[in-house]
Amino acid sequence: METSDVIEAGGGLLGPAAEYGLRKPGHDTVMVDKENDILSAATDKFKIVWVQSKWIEMHRCHDWSRESARLYQIFPYALKEYSGLDLAHRNDGRMLLLLGKEELDHYRREIDILRQQADVNDFECKIIERQEVKKMPPNARLGKDVLGASLSIQDDDVKPLLGIVLGCIRQTDERIVQIGNMEVDVQFDDASTFSSNQRLVQRAVVTFPPPAGLCLVRTWGCIRVCTPDNCAIYDESDDFPGAFTATVQSGVTLAALNARKTAIWIAIAEISADFEEFSPKRFKVPEGHVPPYN
Repeated sequence: METSDVIEAGGGLLGPAAEYGLRKPGHDTVMVDKENDILSAATDKFKIVWVQSKWIEMHRCHDWSRESARLYQIFPYALKEYSGLDLAHRNDGRMLLLLGKEELDHYRREIDILRQQADVNDFECKIIERQEVKKMPPNARLGKDVLGASLSIQDDDVKPLLGIVLGCIRQTDERIVQIGNMEVDVQFDDASTFSSNQRLVQRAVVTFPPPAGLCLVRTWGCIRVCTPDNCAIYDESDDFPGAFTATVQSGVTLAALNARKTAIWIAIAEISADFEEFSPKRFKVPEGHVPPYN
């Protein structure tokens, strides 16, 4: 009978990252994955290491995103040396272009909160005004509603082609221009909709008034099963020690951290203080309690 040190179920983004971290020191691993036509969040990844304005609901999750961003300074090169896979990683930062005063003020408040939660000098993100934004993407023609941007030098991306990432507008090394993403509660229907696509195009056009004749040529959707706080789950079974579960909604952002920290957690089969806050027990409510319907 064949045996293995670790069997992983699921080959999206978290699974391979943890498996890579386990294999490097010599653990024998086997990965079991589903067919490609099964619903999967891995199909919608935007290839961005995203630190700014993320996980304000859970301080520890935001700590991990900053830690993973730091690990990305060596992770892509170690991965390429080990596997030959080139992530085409780039660390030029990312601007999220902000439309109108209400959006600008909202992100200013969020960034202030995240900066207060982070250690001193450990959250490098700021709001910049329109005149400064215009200097960043050379020859870009900004729409009149672009009043500023949040700029983070901790944000990275993979598979880029041109310049700094402008929110969710980016050109990849496949020469595809991506214009954004939309999150909608659709249960198990992974089809993109006309109304969602229309909102994406409208924002892109308002942000960068395009030349006539440009067309939207492809859209796609996927299903993400979200936790109530939109943050990660890491836990070990109480009934079956050595059986672990892990699920994240930012597989690209946390890949470098999962390759190190999650792999070590699984290898030593011991829950550490770093993981305790991510247990699904945080959602447990008193028996008989019915949460209000929103």
